[in-house]
Amino acid sequence: MDNVSATPAVSVIIPVYNGRRDLPGCLESVSRQSFSDFECIIVDDGSTDDSPAICDAFARKDGRFRVIHQANAGPSKARFRGVDEARGEYICFVDADDFVPPEGLAILHRALVKTGAKVVLGSVQAVLPNGKTYLQKFSPADEGEDMLSYVFFKGGGAFYGKMTQRTLLLGMETADSKVGEDVYFLYQLFARITWKELCTVDDVVYVMQPYSFSSVSATHLVPFSAKSIEESPYSVNELNYAFLRDHAVSDAAMAAFIGSPCNGYLQLASFYLVMNKLRPARSEIEQFYRLWKQYEKTNKCHYYTKSVIPLFYYLMPVRGLLAVLLRLGVKVFVLFRRLRRLTAPFRPELAG
Repeated sequence: MDNVSATPAVSVIIPVYNGRRDLPGCLESVSRQSFSDFECIIVDDGSTDDSPAICDAFARKDGRFRVIHQANAGPSKARFRGVDEARGEYICFVDADDFVPPEGLAILHRALVKTGAKVVLGSVQAVLPNGKTYLQKFSPADEGEDMLSYVFFKGGGAFYGKMTQRTLLLGMETADSKVGEDVYFLYQLFARITWKELCTVDDVVYVMQPYSFSSVSATHLVPFSAKSIEESPYSVNELNYAFLRDHAVSDAAMAAFIGSPCNGYLQLASFYLVMNKLRPARSEIEQFYRLWKQYEKTNKCHYYTKSVIPLFYYLMPVRGLLAVLLRLGVKVFVLFRRLRRLTAPFRPELAG
C-alpha cells in the first residue's frame, strides 16, 4: 500500500457522481502515475450507485487516496470541498470519467517548478464517439493579449488539463450551475495571475472520454430547461457577465464571452438573463450587442446564437415575449440536439 506524505507536492481532486462505469479506470490511471508525491481526494457528491463503495475500496488499497462523502451539492462545491481538504502545494482536477496518462502529473509539476509559474496548461486528447481523437493544444500566452479573452480562445474553458498553485484557489466563489461553471472558475483564476505566472506544455496530460455523463457534470440535479436557467438566482452566465463588468475588462474579453462559438446555447441564455434580469442601462445593452456583432463578423458563431440574438435584441422592449421565445427556443434546440445524436452514425463526417 502506497502512503502519502504529510505535505504532498500535488493534490489531485476527483469529484464523483454515479460514476461506476468509468470510475475504476480513472482511479487506476491516477494511481499509476510516474510522479508519486501526490494525494488524491475523491469527493463523492451524493452518488446513488456503487460509486461510494468503489471509492472506499480504492482508498483502502492505496493510502494516497482518501474519500469524502457529502450530500449532492453540485460540481463547483464538490471540487472546492476537495480544495479545502487539500494539503498539496499544487492542485490538479480530474473528472471521474476521464483518465490521466502515466506521465501527466510529472509533466505538469515539472513545468511549474522549472518556470516558477503558478498555472500550467497541458494538451488534452479528446476521444470522439466514433473512436477518433483530436488534440486540444493550447497556444502559449502572448503578453500583449487580453488575459480574460485568453480563457476562451487559448486557455481551454474547463478545469481539466491544468495544474494550479493551491493558494490561488482560496476564497474563490463557486457557481451553483449544472453546466458552464468551468468558465466562471477560470475567469477568477486568470484574473489573479500575470502572464509571467502562466506557462504551457505541448505534451498530452489528460484524456477526455466521449459523451461523458457519469462525471461531476451531472452532480447537480437541476433540469436542463428554460425555466431552470431563467429562474436560477445563481445563473453561471449572470455571474460571468457580472464578473467581467465589475473588472472593467477589454472589449476583446467581453466579445469573447458574448459570442463564444463553443457555447452557443449558454451564450443565448446569457443574453436573455443579462438583459431581462440585470436590466442594464440602454447604453450598456447597445454596447453588449455591438460587441457581439463585432465578434460575429470575425468568428464562427454557433448557428443558434447567430440567428436568435439579433431577434432578442430588437424585441427587448417586449420582455414578456422574450421569455416565451426563450422557452420555445430551448425546446427546439434540445429536440434538434437529440436528433443529431440519433443520426450521428449515418452522417459522413462522423462515420468511422
